[in-house]
Amino acid sequence: MWRVALGYFALAAVLGALLRFLTLHPVPGLHAGHLLHTHSHIAFLGWVFNACFVLGLTAFPGQRPGKQWRRLWVVLQVGVIGMLVSYPIQGYGPISIAFSTLHMGASAVFAWWLWRATGASTAARPHLRVALAALVLSGLGPLALGPLAALDLRDSPGYTLAIYFYLHAHYNGWFVFFLQAIAVQAAGKAVDRKKALRAAQWLAAGLVLTFAQSTLWLDPPSWVRLLAGIGGGLAGASVVAGAEAFAIRHRTLAGRPRDRQLGAQTRAAGLGGTARFGNAGEPPLHRHRLPALDFPGTGNSRLVGGRASPPVVA
Repeated sequence: MWRVALGYFALAAVLGALLRFLTLHPVPGLHAGHLLHTHSHIAFLGWVFNACFVLGLTAFPGQRPGKQWRRLWVVLQVGVIGMLVSYPIQGYGPISIAFSTLHMGASAVFAWWLWRATGASTAARPHLRVALAALVLSGLGPLALGPLAALDLRDSPGYTLAIYFYLHAHYNGWFVFFLQAIAVQAAGKAVDRKKALRAAQWLAAGLVLTFAQSTLWLDPPSWVRLLAGIGGGLAGASVVAGAEAFAIRHRTLAGRPRDRQLGAQTRAAGLGGTARFGNAGEPPLHRHRLPALDFPGTGNSRLVGGRASPPVVA
């Protein structure tokens, strides 16, 4: 599965280079606008979505994908391949929209199955669920384009805002929250659960309010600008809360009396150097090369019988 995702990444890079080439040397028969749509869909759905699919199966369910997941994977790839073939030919047309809708429906099934997965930790679950909700809700943007086009509103602000809604929900919702969920899940007990939940709540509120920033080009009323500013402030506060969620556990471990004593011994020996541990007046029993990031004083090493044991995750 990873090879498929990386293959689409390489293909998206090639399409991007081709688009740059066409700006300088137009080629008859190659429609730059259609290729642009192809590039964006392959990058979003072929590369990023597939990579997130694999990460989700690896991090959260905690088991090898069964037949239902493999079938869903095949359906998703049919949608991507269909878009890869149809978008360069017709751009937004009946066939390409059909394949896009197929992928959208399959991604909603993916979100529902992963939502119900029990593998997410208590700290990671809020981030994961906001990510999946943003993924599903982002589909409202493309779904609105058809009716707006039918009403001859392609040049209206509403048509542009529908596209912006999709991009905002993807960039700032689905992508960001999913990667945060992966990071929190990987950290395990090294994350403070309450701080992680607060970070998710503030950033989720910021996600809703910062969509107002996508309307600033319309010169909206002052209250819309105020909402955009509040959303940015909440997003910044969530960064602080997220940093504290990871740092508070480190401070707690480093504050243990025994660890402070070990930290003093380490500093005396020289951080990152060869530290000698043993009783006073006795020759060193063991030499232990201290790793750059795992040294006594952080709670990640222990002394056993005068010997430095391998790092242990607290």
